[in-house]
Formats: sequence, structure tokens, C-alpha cells
Amino acid sequence: MIPIRADLLHDESLDSWIELLADLNGCRPRDITGHDDTINKDKALPLTRAVDDPSLLRVSECTGVDPDRLAEATLRRYKPVGLANVTRDSSTGPWSQVRGTGYCPICLIDDDLRWKLPWHLRWINICEEHHTVLRDNCPACGSRARDTRTHHPRTTGSHISAWRLRRCSHGCATEILAQNTAHTIEIHSAAYETHSWLTRILHTNGASCAYTGDEFLSAESILTDASLLTRHALNAMTYVDGVGSIPDSPDPGAWTQKLSRSDFVSTPMGRSGVSEVTTPQFLIAQTAAIGILTTAASGRDLLDTWLSPSRITHIIDHLRRRNHATCTVHLERLLSWRRPPQTGTVLSDRLGRRRPQHSAKALTNATTRSIDAMNLPSCIWRQVRDNAPELPDRVIRLFPLTAPIALASMGRKPDYNRLALEFSLDYNADEIRYALNHLISNEHGTEVFNYLQNLHAHLLSYPPPIDYRRRRHLFPAPSDIGRNHTRLLARAANTYLTTAFTWKIQRYIWQLLTGSDPLVTYGAALLHGPAAYSYRKFVLTMPVDLQDKSGEVAQRLLLKHRIGEPVSYTPQFTIETDTWADRGREERYLPDIGRSDLRRTSLSLTLAASAAGDPEELVHLALAGEKIAALRLCRFADSAHCKLDGDAAAMFGVRPTQIRREYTYLAKALGTDVFTRDTSHGPRQLTPTGSSLYHLVRANIDRLRQIASYEPPRPT
Repeated sequence: MIPIRADLLHDESLDSWIELLADLNGCRPRDITGHDDTINKDKALPLTRAVDDPSLLRVSECTGVDPDRLAEATLRRYKPVGLANVTRDSSTGPWSQVRGTGYCPICLIDDDLRWKLPWHLRWINICEEHHTVLRDNCPACGSRARDTRTHHPRTTGSHISAWRLRRCSHGCATEILAQNTAHTIEIHSAAYETHSWLTRILHTNGASCAYTGDEFLSAESILTDASLLTRHALNAMTYVDGVGSIPDSPDPGAWTQKLSRSDFVSTPMGRSGVSEVTTPQFLIAQTAAIGILTTAASGRDLLDTWLSPSRITHIIDHLRRRNHATCTVHLERLLSWRRPPQTGTVLSDRLGRRRPQHSAKALTNATTRSIDAMNLPSCIWRQVRDNAPELPDRVIRLFPLTAPIALASMGRKPDYNRLALEFSLDYNADEIRYALNHLISNEHGTEVFNYLQNLHAHLLSYPPPIDYRRRRHLFPAPSDIGRNHTRLLARAANTYLTTAFTWKIQRYIWQLLTGSDPLVTYGAALLHGPAAYSYRKFVLTMPVDLQDKSGEVAQRLLLKHRIGEPVSYTPQFTIETDTWADRGREERYLPDIGRSDLRRTSLSLTLAASAAGDPEELVHLALAGEKIAALRLCRFADSAHCKLDGDAAAMFGVRPTQIRREYTYLAKALGTDVFTRDTSHGPRQLTPTGSSLYHLVRANIDRLRQIASYEPPRPT
């Protein structure tokens, strides 16, 4: 243990404290850390950024300070906001640039040449105490400060490595750095407001932004989006006067007072340009990026900003080339917005032929939250149709069938073939897309779109207490209802038991269970002949006693499969307030048996997993409310880069067999492995399907954690 010790300040970095102890004891930092600081190799990062547990134990033994307290002096303190894992070539995640460290010359003088931990964060570029822009270079040699693992000497009289003397005649000593010029920034400038906002989300671990629709996002997700925009802002930025040509401008705050499109062009800086920019240049790009996140609620707000249409196209092409998401779904929705043609009209070609506007994509960009087809009946509720805006004749005929698919398409990239199979429609993807285009683009398209958007928001807040997907799997056709009950129903209808009556009553009970409208019988005439012609009259003239008996049969069928749900559900619309009521009308035909918590059963989860088939659908099912699936996806995202199942299990405090079981569940749901099987030549690797699933989960991680009520593991 070293003889002379000093207190570790609250915001002091580990490197700075070790350098102070080395000066006080007349030794080298390597005598305390056990590291040969002349060997940089691949991990040429300061100890504050890339420290391991053995190093912390070594320093703890030499200084007598608890290892947990030492870990708080490193970037492990920022593990909850995703700023702990630092690599030089970080191209995704919340890091934008990691080379070097900023510093405030005035703070170095006031604090006896001791460095602060927040200066290592690339997002912190302003000193709150002195209202100055952090400097990042040595005034003697112009090189970056703390860009290697070799320790900085505190004074010119301290031990200086030969490597540093070859680089700088003063060894980039902190005493020399403290003599650098400090430039004041205006506290009312956009840059300072951005800095205050970033500092606030680092302390609160998240915020509600304009681009998220006031949904709370974690700091890690927000910084991931800000990182993407900052990189492209740097690529698009023309050096503002006082930044590119005169770095020592007397008024740095004026750089970011007014940012306009003239300050940004579509000229790439090159791959190495982003990592070589100065702090003032990065500050401008950071301010521009955060300004988009805090002010743009929709794509319309991007008009006349530095994010020109060509720049947005460049960003989207970049995301597609990478074949995985490097941002959240909220930013993807913001950037995917296009100025839509006016709905409610039609386009005409030069021959005068009318054609609908293609607006089905507007459903995807309508919201960032999606609902599952589990909450939607096969045919939209009659109450929804009765209160819908006026529709053209060519649209109203298919509205009962297209409205559920339109609601299921909002907030997601829909697979129309899968949705058609889910709702038992004999349509292909092009036919469904064509029908949705007509639904949104017609004489009253704007009113219909707003109506469906409001209904979608209502169903998100108050989902129906019925698992329609499970019922459609249990009763795929009317004949699956069975014939044991038809004699009793025929007696209630005061009619003879015939084949026509059996078909009618089975179809009525089947539609009652699956949520289909009994009066919608498209295609039934072709399949069932004359019986279908009288089915509509049969439903309209059905006696009340027969309706009650049919409901009892439906309830008995549900209880047979251990489903404690109401037979039917209808949302209620209040005409006076033009809103949907919190609770709809639930119809139970038998006394409630007390099984109210059977909506999420093992059968439901098994069917959901078997219906996935691809990463996007599996993530969508978890986002729709499958808590267990959401929990497994969150664990998968946090443990995907662990070397072994045992390491992942230790992270969550569970058995390795549990982790392997969860990976097997994901593999079965996707139909392929998520990890490569051959791990003899190094750590396990994600398969292409596993990589796609990982990035989809990361793009929706906040929502998934909210559904799973899951907290990420704390660093050990």
C-alpha cells in the first residue's frame, strides 16, 4: 500500500487520481496500476474508459479504496445510459466520437490540475461552472488530450515517458494544458441549451422528446438517435465562420445562435473526418442533431431545416445498406415521413384516367406503437362501421374487411400475406395493399384516416378483453363448432333440424366467437349455394331465445378450452363527445366462473410463437403485450454478445439452462438458430437471423422493457 494517499473527489476521473498519487509518492503510475503504459496495442484508451476488474482490485490494494468507489470514478458510472463500453471504431449506439478528452483550463487551475469524469463523455463539451467550451488539444503540440493509455504527467517536472517526449516537448503535461485559452459561450445560445438538456437526461436516464410523441425514452435510446444525426450533420456541415478557419473565435456562442440550411451541404467529409473534428465543430453538429429531436414532432417539422430531402434519403439509404437498425423506431418513423399528396382527391394521367393515390404506407408512419391482430376481430365491429365517416360505395363494401388490417398495419412494417392468413382472407399482398390505398385515398380519405387513427389509439389504451387470435386458431371454420348442440338450438328456434339450419347456426356461433359480422357473407353463396341466400334473413329474424341459447353454446365452447372471456365485445361510441368510451359492452351468456386471468395462457403464447416465423413478427407480438416474450427478447439483447451461456446467466442471476432454454424458444419461434453452433474457434456469433432480431429488439428496447417490467442488469 502506498504511504501517501489523497481523497478521490466526487467527479474526479480514475486516471487523474492515480497521477496525483504517483506525484505525491514519487513513483510512476504503473507502480499503482500494474500496467506497462508504454504498451498501447489495440486498447489504447485511458484507464478511466477501459478498466477491468483485476486492475480495480490492484489499485484498491495499493490505495485502500473500495473497488466499487473506484468503479464510480470510471465510465462504469454511466452504464445505465449506455456510455460505459467504449471502442475506437464505434459506429452504432450512443457514442459518436471517442478519440481524446476535453477539458476546461480554468477548472484545471482551480482544482489543482485534477481532471473531471464528465469530460470523458463526448456529449459533454461545455463547462457549466465557467460557461466555456472545453478544449481538446495541447497548446504546445496541438495533439489530442488523453487519447492513449499512456498517463499524462501533471507537471513538467513529473515522470514523463519517452513516448510522450517524442510526441510533445512538454509531454502534454496538465500544467501546460491549463495554460490554454478558455472561450466563454453565451448561456442563451442553442449550444448551451442543448448541453443543459443532455446533462438533464444523463441524470434522469431519459426524457420525453417531441419526436417520440411525448413517450418516455431511455437516455441510451435518445443518444443512439442523436449519434446517428450528429454523424450525418458533421458530414453535411460547412464550417461556419469562426469554426473552420478561425478556431479561436472570441464568441463561440454565436456559432450556434442561428443554424440554417446554408450551414449544411451534402458534401461527405470522408470516413476519418468524423473522428478528427474539433470540439467546436462537433458542438455545432450536436446542437443541430438535438434540435431535430427536441422540436420535430413529425416529418412536417423537418421542412426548411438542415435535414433536406436529399440528406434524409442519404440517411435512409445508409440504414438500408447496413441491413439493421442503428436508431429507434421513433427516429425511423420521423425520417420515413414524406410530404403526402392531398388525400380526398385522385390523380389523373394524361389520358384522363383516374387512379388512386398510394397511401398505404401512411398507415405504417401513423404511429410508433402497434396493436396485435389478437385484439381485432375478423370483421370490424358494427359500432365502428356505423360511426365511420362517409365512404364512397367502392370503399364501404370492403370496409368491414379492410379496417382490421388497416388497424393492424399502423405502427409496423406489415406482412400483408401474413395478415391475410390471420384474418382468413383469400387475398394476396398486392390486393390488400390496393384495397388499403382505396381506403385511405378517396373523396373522404383524410376523415377516414383520422378516424382509424383515433380508434387505434383507443384500442391501445383500452384493449378488448378477448384473444381473437386464439379463437381463430381453435375454430378455423364453422364446421369445427360441432353438432351436439344443434338439436337443442333447433327446438329453441321452433324449427326442424335440417342441414341448412345446421350450417346457419354453426356459422352464426362461429362468427360470434371469432368476431366476424354475421351479416357479412361475401363468397359464402359460391361455397354453400342456396343456404347462403337465406342466411342474412335468418340472422335478422332470429328469435331472442335462439340468440341466448347460441350465446350459451359459445360460452360452453370457450369454457371447454379453459377460456374465461366474454362471448362478444363491442366498443361504445359517445356521439356527444365524439370519443370512444373506456369500456365497451361485454356479453356473457353464462355466470362468470372467476377465471378472469386466462387471456395470456400457455396456449396463447405457444400459438403466438408458432405464428411468428420472422424477427419482425416476433418483436411485434412481444410489443403487442406478450410479457414473457418481451422479457426473453430483452434478455437476448443484453446477453447476445456474451461469450458463453454461463456469462449471460451470471449477468441475470439465473441458471445457464434457463438462458439456453430461452434461446431455444427464440430459435423455435423463428424456425432457425440465433447463434452459430460452432464456438470452438472463439466466442459465439449471431446468425444473420439472430443479428436482425438483435437490432430490431434494440430499436424497440424501451417499449419491450416496459412491457416486461424488466430492468437491465447492473455492472459487476
